[in-house]
Amino acid sequence: MATKAQLTSHLVVSQDNALASTTQCGDCFLGFVQRGPGCNKDACYNHVENPLVEILTSGETAEDVLSIQSINGSFPGPVATIPKFIFSCAGSYVTQDLGKDVKGTIGFGHQSAVSIPAQLASTFKFSRKFAICLSSSIEQNGIIFIGN
Repeated sequence: MATKAQLTSHLVVSQDNALASTTQCGDCFLGFVQRGPGCNKDACYNHVENPLVEILTSGETAEDVLSIQSINGSFPGPVATIPKFIFSCAGSYVTQDLGKDVKGTIGFGHQSAVSIPAQLASTFKFSRKFAICLSSSIEQNGIIFIGN
């Protein structure tokens, strides 16, 4: 069974948001290069990177409600919801060479306040630990464990 996350309401993080201190804020342009999709005046941006093809760009920072199916052992647990999940939007070119079905990336950085482990740990009060188990088969999914 594939676990799906769902985002339900997209809000742009602007300079007056408390999370603005974790990002860079300003207008849509960085020098002469227009920033990522959905460019909004006074929006905030995070760095988005694909080191495989040496792409480093800015992605507009947004806030949404994230609901994700939790797992209790081998059984589905309750749906976990982060009411103010922070993420960045960048052009589809960022997923270049990551695989034909890749739709985006997710950050697991230990020092980032907006990585998925940091946001889950902050919301649900557990440690910022994670483990990734990759499947040896293309027919089966791997799994990511976050927390205790």
